[in-house]
Order: sequence, then C-alpha cells, then structure tokens
Amino acid sequence: MIELSKLSIITSLLFLLINYQASQAQTPSNTSIATAKVVNTFPYTDANVNTSLGGSNTGMQGGCIAACCSTVVYRIEIPPYPGTLRGDMSSYQPLAGSMLGYISSVPNPTNNNQLTFLPRAGNFCGFRDTLQIGRTGNIYFQGGEVFYVMAFGYNNQTGQGVNTNFTFDYIPECPAGYVCQYPTIEICDNNGYVGPTGTLLNTSGVYTDTLVGTGGAADTIVQTTLTINNMALVQDTLKDETLCPATDTLRHTAYTEYVSYADFDKNNSDWVQINSVANDIAGTNRSAFMWIKQSTQVTGSSQQLLAINTSTGGNVCLMQIGTNEEFGVYDGSNSRYSGVVVTDGQWHYVGYTYDESSNLTKLYIDGVMVRSYVNAQSVAANHQISLGQEFDSGNSMGNFFEGQMTEVTIWNEVLDSADVAVLMDAPVMINHPKYTHLKAHYPMMVNCGDNRTQVVDYSGNNNNGIAAAASIQVLSNLEQISGFNAASYYSKEWSANGTPLSTAATLELTSFSMGTYELELERDYFSISDDWMVSMSSICCTNTTGSITEVVCGSYTSPSGQVYTTSGTYMDTIPNASNCDSILTLNLTVNSSTTGSITEVVCGSYTSPSGQVYATSGTYMDTIPNASNCDSILTLNLTVNSSTTGSITEVVCGSYTSPSGQVYTTSGTYMDTIPNANNCDSILTLNLTVNSSTTGSITEVVCGSYTSPSGQVYTTSGTYIDTIPNASNCDSILTINLTVNSSTTGSITEVVCGSYTSPSGQVYTTSGTYMDTIPNANNCDSILTLNLTVNSSTTGSITEVVCGSYTSPSGQVYTTSGTYIDTIPNASNCDSILTINLTVNSSTTGSITEVVCGSYTSPSGQVYTTSGTYMDTIPNASNCDSILTINLTVNSSTTGSITEVVCGSYTSPSGQVYTTSGTYMDTIPNASNCDSILTLNLTVNSSTTGSITEVVCGSYTSPSGQVYTTSGTYMDTIPNASNCDSILTINLTVSTIQLGVTQNGINLTADETGAIYQWLDCSNGMQAINGATSQTFIATSNGDYAVEITNADNCVDTSACINVTGLSISGTQTTDVFKLYPNPTTGNVILDLGGLEDAIWVNIYDLAGKQVFSQEFATASLFNVEIDALSGVYLLEVSTASGIKTTLKLTKL
Repeated sequence: MIELSKLSIITSLLFLLINYQASQAQTPSNTSIATAKVVNTFPYTDANVNTSLGGSNTGMQGGCIAACCSTVVYRIEIPPYPGTLRGDMSSYQPLAGSMLGYISSVPNPTNNNQLTFLPRAGNFCGFRDTLQIGRTGNIYFQGGEVFYVMAFGYNNQTGQGVNTNFTFDYIPECPAGYVCQYPTIEICDNNGYVGPTGTLLNTSGVYTDTLVGTGGAADTIVQTTLTINNMALVQDTLKDETLCPATDTLRHTAYTEYVSYADFDKNNSDWVQINSVANDIAGTNRSAFMWIKQSTQVTGSSQQLLAINTSTGGNVCLMQIGTNEEFGVYDGSNSRYSGVVVTDGQWHYVGYTYDESSNLTKLYIDGVMVRSYVNAQSVAANHQISLGQEFDSGNSMGNFFEGQMTEVTIWNEVLDSADVAVLMDAPVMINHPKYTHLKAHYPMMVNCGDNRTQVVDYSGNNNNGIAAAASIQVLSNLEQISGFNAASYYSKEWSANGTPLSTAATLELTSFSMGTYELELERDYFSISDDWMVSMSSICCTNTTGSITEVVCGSYTSPSGQVYTTSGTYMDTIPNASNCDSILTLNLTVNSSTTGSITEVVCGSYTSPSGQVYATSGTYMDTIPNASNCDSILTLNLTVNSSTTGSITEVVCGSYTSPSGQVYTTSGTYMDTIPNANNCDSILTLNLTVNSSTTGSITEVVCGSYTSPSGQVYTTSGTYIDTIPNASNCDSILTINLTVNSSTTGSITEVVCGSYTSPSGQVYTTSGTYMDTIPNANNCDSILTLNLTVNSSTTGSITEVVCGSYTSPSGQVYTTSGTYIDTIPNASNCDSILTINLTVNSSTTGSITEVVCGSYTSPSGQVYTTSGTYMDTIPNASNCDSILTINLTVNSSTTGSITEVVCGSYTSPSGQVYTTSGTYMDTIPNASNCDSILTLNLTVNSSTTGSITEVVCGSYTSPSGQVYTTSGTYMDTIPNASNCDSILTINLTVSTIQLGVTQNGINLTADETGAIYQWLDCSNGMQAINGATSQTFIATSNGDYAVEITNADNCVDTSACINVTGLSISGTQTTDVFKLYPNPTTGNVILDLGGLEDAIWVNIYDLAGKQVFSQEFATASLFNVEIDALSGVYLLEVSTASGIKTTLKLTKL
C-alpha cells in the first residue's frame, strides 16, 4: 500500500481528533431507531423460535400458541455506545407482548436457523408497557451491534395474536462509577487509526478502552465507533507474460478505468450550479463534453445534462436526452437529436461544439461527429449554467437528469475530432492541444472530509460548482469507463515480489526477475491493485532484427564476416544478446578507389594534391579523396629543375642592354634574371664598365687618294668624318680636312729576261704588268704601267679561306691551315712559284633537345608538329655548315573534368574561388606543361545553423560528444545532411541539487527547497521511510539517515548519511516502561514511569522540531504535565536523573 505523505497524515489525524473531541462533549440522548426494518423474507411463528441457548418461549403471557401468536422480526442497528433497547407497542387494548433478541451468524440471514438467541434479551412486559432489552444483571449493549428482535403481541380480550406494531428507542447507559465517552470516528485511510490507549486500529468497528483515572478521578470508558472508509478494488488489466530477461524489456504504463462520478437522482431534484463559468465563455466559441450513463427510460419530458439559460430562465442551449432516448441539443427553438440512443446503461462520451462566428454546432457521441446545424446560441456573462436540470421561465426548475456523470469539460474554443479523441482516452491534461482554452473541468472527485456540496473545478480557473445535495458526488464508490485511462488521478507504486520498484507512471525494466508484479493505485481512500505473473519460457529465445546503412570504399565486411565488394541490399545474421538470431538488413553502397598519374616539370619544389612537398625529381605515390570520398591514388612523375647562376663582365661604350632587356648607361654590378635551359630562373651578375666616345681632327695634303685611320679611301679633297677606336676601345670621331692632288699615269711595255729595273729603281725579275711610281711635277706619283715580260721563273702567292679542305693549283689537297709553296708552269712555261696562305675552317655538329607544345620551328626555319629526331643545317661562325640533331618532343594540350561537392566555397586548380554551384572552365599546365582545360561540375553546399534548449540533470553530452556540466550557452558543430557544418547553439540549463542536510538534534532538514523528498534509513539498506516525505524529518530512533531529493526538473540525487543519537534509553529501562495517558489529551497528561521514582526533565517538540514545552520535575513516579499548546501531534522527550532517556508521541486535541 502506498503511504500517504506525512502532511496528509497529520491533517487527517487533526480532523479525526477534532471529531473525537466533539464526541466527548456530552453523553448521547435517547435515540429513536428510525431505521428498524421488518424482515419479511422468512415468517416466524412460535413453533420455530430457536431458544436452545437458554431462552424460553413458554413464559409469554397468555400462553401464546402457534395458531394465535403474531410474530414479526425487526433488524435493528444498535447505536455505537452502551445502552438499553426499548420497544413500545401501539396497537390494541388490552395488549400483552414480549420481545426476544437475537444475533445472526451471517450478515444477511434468510432463515431462523441463522439467528442465535441472546440470554440477556429474555424480557417480558404487558399491557402497552415498555419492553426493554439489554439489562439482565450487568449485561447491556456495548453498542454498534446489528440486532434482531422477534416481537409477539397478544390481545387479552380476544385471545388472538395481533400485529404488535412496535417502535424502538435506544437509551444510553454508562456503568456506575465511570465516565463514558462515545467518540464516532470516520477516516478515509486504510493505514489505521491510533486509539485512545495508543493501539493501532486497522478495521472498522466499535472499540472500548478504559482509561485509568488519576488523582482519585473516575476511570473513563471510551467507546470508539470507528469507520475506516477504504475501498479496495482489484482489476486485471495487466496480463501474465512470458519474457526473456536477457533480451526483453518489462514495460507497462499505469492504467485503470475506475473514475469518480456524480449520481443524479431525478426524484431528489439533484443538480449542480456552475454559473461562474459563463463569464469565461461569454461571446466566444464553445465546446462542452462529458461522460454519462443512463439506464432508465426517459418519460414525460427530456432530461438535461448541461443547460445554459438566460438570467430569467430563457433557453439558450440545452444538452439533453430526449424522450426518444437519444442524445441531442435544444437550441432555444428546436431540438436537434443525434439518432443515437444513450439510455442503454453504458457509459457514453457526449458533447457539442459551437462556432461563434458561423453559428455552426456539431454534436458528438463517443468521439464521432453525428450531426451539425446552424443556429445562434451565444452565451452572456449573466447567463445561468446547470448540470442535471434547466430553468424555465421565471427560473422554475425542471427536466432533472437521472443517471451518472463525470469528466465534464467546458472550453472557449471549437474542439475538432482529434481533440475529442484525446479527451475520450484519459483525463484532460496540460499537454492537450487546446488546454489553454479549457475553462472548467469537473471530474466529480471528492475526498473524505471535503465539502461534498462543492464541485471542484480542476482547470485552475476556480469555476467551482455548487451541488444541490451532498449525495450527488459519490464518495464511497467508483465507476468503470471502458477505454478511459484515469491513472493520472492516482498515486502509483510498482512492486515485484513485494518489493517496491517505482512510483512513476510507466514501469520500464531491462533487468528483472521472475515472479509476481503488482501495480497499486491510490487516491484518498480508494486503492486499486493489479497484479500479474512474469515467467520465463523453457526456451527463451527471441530473434531480433535491425538494419545497417553503410557507405564504404572498396569492400565491406559484415558483422558475420561476409565480404561485399558491390553495392546492394544484403541480409546478415549474427547472434544477439540471448544467442538467438539477430537478422540485419545491410543497405550497402560500395564506392571504388581510383588511380591516375601526374607528370610535372617544376622549378625548386612541388606540392602534391595531398599537400606533400617534394624537392627532388622522382616517381612518387600520392593519395587524395575522390568524388566518392574513397582513395584516389596518383603516380607523380616529377622532374624538379634547379635555378642557375652566372656572371657577365662587359666593357661597353655608352650603354648596355642586359639579356633580360634592361638598359644600363653607367658602370656597376647588376643582377639580371632570364629563363635558363630548364625554363627556371638563371640569375646573372652583370659586372659592367661603360666607357665614353672621344673626338679629334686631321689635316692632310695627299696625292691621289687618302686612307683614313679607319681605312676609308678618299680621292677628292674635302672634309670627312672618320671613326676609330679610342684608348677605351670606344669611338674616336675624327674630322679629316683633306687636300688630294692628282697623280699622273704612263705605261712602259718591256720584254726582258731575267730582271727589269723600273724608273723608280725597282728590279723585276718576272714578266708582268707592274706599276711603278715616280714623283711628277706636283711631287705626286707619276704612275707608270710596266707591261713586263720576263721570261724566267715566276713566284706568286694565294690566300684562301676554305671549309674542310683546299686543292692548290698544282693539285695538292690541304685540310689544315698553314702557308704552303706551290709551283706551276707560268705562261713562259717557266716555274711559277706560288706561296699559298691557307685557312681551312671546319664544319660543326650539335644537338638540340626540345619539349614543346603543339609545334616547333627549327633554327633553319623548318616547322615540326610531331615528336621525333630531325637533322638541321645552318652556317656556323666560320660560315661553314653547322649540322644540328634535333631531339624533339611535341606535347599536346589536354582536357578533363572535375566533379566536386564542397561546403561553402571551392578553389579551382588554377586558384579561382567559386561560392555557388555550377559548371565552370579552368586552365592549368598539364603534365607536359601544356594547357590542361578542365570542366568543373561544382556543387556548393551551405553550412546550417540551429539551436537546442535542454534542461538536464548533472551533465549534458552535445551532439558532437562534448560534455557540459554547467549551465550556459554553447556552440557545437556536427555534419549536416550535406556533410557540411551544422552549427548548433545550445541553451543549456544543468539542474543541480543541494545535497546538504542541516541537523538540529533529532531534526534533519534538507537544504534543497521546493522539491520532492524521501527520507531513507541508511542502516536498513537505504530503505524508504514510510511517510517521511517532508523537507524536515524528525528521527524517532537512533541511526543514520539520508534524503533522496527530486527537484522541479525531475532530477534525483541522494544526500550523505547523517547520524542521529540521543533517542534510546541508556539504562536498563525500555521504551515500554514509560507511558502517557490519556493520549490523545485535551490538555493534561499523566507521565507514568512504570514504578521508577526519579527526578526528570521533560521537553516537548512539534513536528517541525520547535520546542513548545520544557520543565524539570522533582523525584516521583507519576507526573502531571500540563500542555498549553495547539492541537496537533508532538514528541515528548523524557530524561531522568539516572540517565534514562526516551521519546514518546503525544496527540493534543
């Protein structure tokens, strides 16, 4: 059984004690037995009276016999206090009669053999005198009994038996020398009631206790009539089940169909006024629904379920059951019926919705919309609203309902079919889609001690109703509505084999044992139990299923070890946790790795696609993700060329143009960069000397011609400019002022032999034409032409510059340079001796290796478009053939395509940045250093943002796996559906619990406020202490205690154990020795040390731990303690001078 909270126990006890105190105020007066019932199911006559236990039927006046006696049996419930039963005859004169008293061996006897005669009831009187039962010696009724009286009447005049027509009174009676008290206690709890002497009473009944008077006072007889209203129901919604602990989950949700209800009695004019809700639905949309049950025929006029009338009794809208037994609505002028009979004794969910703007009304029965119509029926704030009746003109009442009703809800909104379906399943809760529009909710729940004429509105809007009679809201019974789960109205406790498991609405266990499980629901004095058996089958094996979706590269190994290399859907089976088959569906996408090669000729270093840097030539392997995110394995054929350095020393005149095209006009050292043979940088140091040109003049008078310093020949007078190198080897510009006088000519023809001396004295030994010069008149040359024939050997010289070889006039072949003598016959057939000055130049060879794109033009101008080895000839520096071997590689431009799916932006191979999806063209050098034209098929996905708001206990793990233990706002990044960043803002509240406990003697107070508390006994395996659910716990015995705290965020944690001492008796006495009486008390209480005489100290504390009394008493055995405190339950702490200490519970009335 679920324990009530300490607060509810204290409240209940206080209520009971007030009732108990009021019952002691006076001794009951004579009570008329108005409920005496004639038992007419079995007639009695004198012949069949059972008097075998000592009674006699022979002493009856008049010698009554079977033929003449009239016998009537009355069933009488004796009031709950001692006394005497008196019966008065009122029929005929003169009349004699007698009564015999019996008790029954069964609750409701059906024959005389079930009645047992009581000796104390054999009393006799006659002639209209009073007959009294209950006094035979010292025997009297204790009270609270069910008693059967057999009454006999006899007419002395006629000698005939007659109908006695007895009436009965009960006369209270208290034994002499006693004080009698007759408390009547009614509680709504099956946890029991503590009687006047401290005894726990668990069942209803009449209990008599004697309290010993003190100080010469009379003893008090307390006869308590105790009624414990606890209705225990058993349901069977949870069925026995067979589970496998290794694989199954034990999962159930609390369920019960038992509900409280209102019982409307048409004959009693029962109804409920709920006028206050009119203000909340005035001029708005409207919905009204309820569960009803009606079992009787509707006759005469319709019966009203929910009526809305004007302040003067006019009809606005009446929800009713018509004389046709159908549910319907009267709209002020017409009755609109559903066509569905609802008087079949079954529960039906009925109601209607009204749209204020369109005046459309819809009727629902059991969740189905059965009719609609249009008619205005607006509500005003001063309208009257009733359950169970309606007002007619002038506010007369009528059309009362006969039946049961519960779960009445009224809304200021039009509910749809889905909303109605939710209401049919369970009580309206805050998670209902239109909960904010709920204006009244009447589940007809009334608790023991409540004002039963107040119909509480559970919507929170305080639209409480007023019932015409307390009997309308049923306190002592529940009804069952099929399909309606009312478990939210009850506290819950799940247990297994008697051990509590949980108090949650749902039980979910992945680890459990076999046995008997029970759900116990409790509300007020209703308790509902539902148990079921959980057993394990002899073969406990349950196959499981699941699915795996994988995108892999190359191949996939399944959980069972199968290897798949192609995409598809496959089935795979592995053992599950219970060693049964776990059948997995594999949704498999197998992407392939790709290969490729890159040939690069670079300068200095090369960065591969994966980011590796290479500084030397070679063949390397590089791996990057391909379009499928698998490996793309690239072979890198890499040539890494180096930059070169060099120097040029130049001495120039005026200016100098460097190899790169820079022009310099002053001497200095300069750096110049040009491509080298590898197309890398060739860095040249220029050591430059720039010299200047000079000027001068020459004046000459010459004969015939003049040869300038530069070798120019002039034959006429004039001024000429001549340039020769100066000392710096630069231009020396000379102005020549020239006078040219003429020479004269003549000729001499001579044929001589051997030799000839010319006019000038020259000797010629060979024939020929010679020039001979002698001064003329101008002192210039007179040039004579000597036509000389010398018939003798001749000499001569030949100067030749040839390529490869030379054949002399005499036929000699020479292949090397030099001076040679050659002789041939002259014209006179004499030797002609020739001196040959010969220069033989050689042809040269060379080779060119070229790697080009598209085509190549050779040095001689030939164009080649294909790779190969070609021969080309050009003049060399000696003007001979230079024969070149051309090793030619002609590379082509390439094309390709790249498909990329990226996040945010994409940088192309050439460095272009793209931020939107599309198809683009990109050009980069290919492996041959030619153009590689790429088509980019580009998908650019975006990053996304979002937010999460979480309230957690202790710590929180974000979607990316980060763990946070403090409240705050955090940023978290995970892949989104496009595999881009999804940036989440986490608004995090980490709920914490203060686990501190403040100790004040035996009072322990949890530092956490506004929570749910359960105090635990640490010494008893952390067992929950029944009823210890307040923030403050008062220990009643020494030990270690902790508190389990559930805060507003439903976080649960447990404090450390706190040790409490000082409650036990330290001497040889036990807690049975000291007694308090009377307890409960109205003010004074006797503390009895059980024969021990000692000085004592008394401290009294309320349940909050506050000290309300403290006093020291001199040595004695009995002590009178005067308590001037409010009614309630207290703890009385006694400490003796001899060291005994104990605590007793005291109830102050």
